[in-house]
Amino acid sequence: MTDRIAQCLTSLKQRLQQHDGIIQIQLEKGNLLDVTCRFGAGMPKSDIVEFFQSHNWRVPDDYLSFLHMHNGAELFCRPRYGGGLTLLDVHAIPLYRKDYDYMFPPECYPIGMLNEAFIYIHSTDVLHSPDQYLYWQSCIGTHDDALKLGMTFEVFLDLFIIAQGAEYWLWPTFKPPG
Repeated sequence: MTDRIAQCLTSLKQRLQQHDGIIQIQLEKGNLLDVTCRFGAGMPKSDIVEFFQSHNWRVPDDYLSFLHMHNGAELFCRPRYGGGLTLLDVHAIPLYRKDYDYMFPPECYPIGMLNEAFIYIHSTDVLHSPDQYLYWQSCIGTHDDALKLGMTFEVFLDLFIIAQGAEYWLWPTFKPPG
């Protein structure tokens, strides 16, 4: 586990523990929302590597470390109604990849879903741009429409937790209602 991932997840879990599994976040216009997080059990690194090799996908070290600690998670979801970011467990990745095949080139695979959009990894970028392999894409688009996030999984996760579950990568394009 990279130190950054371990540190941000440990702090998030401590906050949850201090408040009986529920934390309150502030949204736009001062609205408050109670949320929780759920974490899957970890997975042996050898099984993770074997899984990705069997699909001919490259797995970045930071994402592999996350899966070793938690094979999937739900972050900033409402306790009764869900939502938030779902980080897929490895067994769900090929299912989503197949269901949304039109969205992804063969070297790409989804790792998370949030508000009818995917966060995904581009395997070629893992090799050629190891610090810029993450993308965000609406479910109605294709890879040509994707937003390159220009970061690693550990940076994405840390900033996502700091932003309390907000799609911070879209903030530069946000225009308040008139």
